[in-house]
Amino acid sequence: MQGGFGGSAERSNATARDLARIVAALEPSDLGLARQADPVEGAAAAMLQDLREWRLAYQQQRRLELPA
Repeated sequence: MQGGFGGSAERSNATARDLARIVAALEPSDLGLARQADPVEGAAAAMLQDLREWRLAYQQQRRLELPA
């Protein structure tokens, strides 16, 4: 991909797959609150991991910039 966005696209696709799997686990309407907690915690963990990776990529990019 152009501009080094291949890693970002791959991370985003992996997060989307994880979240789609979690949504599917939450689909049965008869799940009680206790059974919903694990997939919801998994969704939070997936999104936090994605945020960490974006933050790391941003910090690395900023370090490479030369001062004006």
